[in-house]
Amino acid sequence: MKRIMYLILLGCINCVFAQQNSVEVTYKVDLVETEVSEVLKDIYKIAYDNVKFIDFKLLGYAKESLFYREKLLTNDAEKGADIALTILGAKGRFFTNLENGLVYEDLPAFGEKFIVKHPVITNEWKLTKNSKSIGKYLCYKATTTYVVNNSKGRFEFPVIAWYAPEINLSFGPKNYSGLPGLILELREKDRIFYADKINLGQLDEKQRKLIAPPKGKKPITQAEFDAIGAKIAKERFGGR
Repeated sequence: MKRIMYLILLGCINCVFAQQNSVEVTYKVDLVETEVSEVLKDIYKIAYDNVKFIDFKLLGYAKESLFYREKLLTNDAEKGADIALTILGAKGRFFTNLENGLVYEDLPAFGEKFIVKHPVITNEWKLTKNSKSIGKYLCYKATTTYVVNNSKGRFEFPVIAWYAPEINLSFGPKNYSGLPGLILELREKDRIFYADKINLGQLDEKQRKLIAPPKGKKPITQAEFDAIGAKIAKERFGGR
């Protein structure tokens, strides 16, 4: 009898670990209304109106994940969605490899495609004891900073993540990962990504094959990408 109970317990443990090996998450996003210049007001209005049509998908398996926007059901809102994605900084697809500590962003920009590599920010998170429940999961707060470099200088914005240690997979939206649990909510500047649906241990073979690094171009750093953007801006607009 003891042996039977042991085997049942072992089977339950193995089942839990199997579930923790992969995850599929649907994220939705809110844009918090904030003060912007007169030049940007119309653009942000379009983004506010269209962000509700956008869903993001996270597929995670073992030490790798892919975060990307799901296709719209119709093309009616595509232009508005494209503007919203630009505001969200999420036009590309983000492939994360926790083994080598890198995130590869497959990013369309300036009429081309770029692959921008970012480090996984494991050591930059500040963990806190603050907690709250998101759905059935107890989540803890972690913070870091979001850095923007442009022609006006360098700017840092706070980032707040709520992660669930119960889901022992260190993935999250965009290039945010490396926490001791899945990120269920993330606020970056005026954007809030939040998990709407979570499926553990249900990735099929086709979904697993999607989780792969982008190909076609040599990866560049964020600094190199920023330099390319600055050069193009200077050529097209005289640095304005």
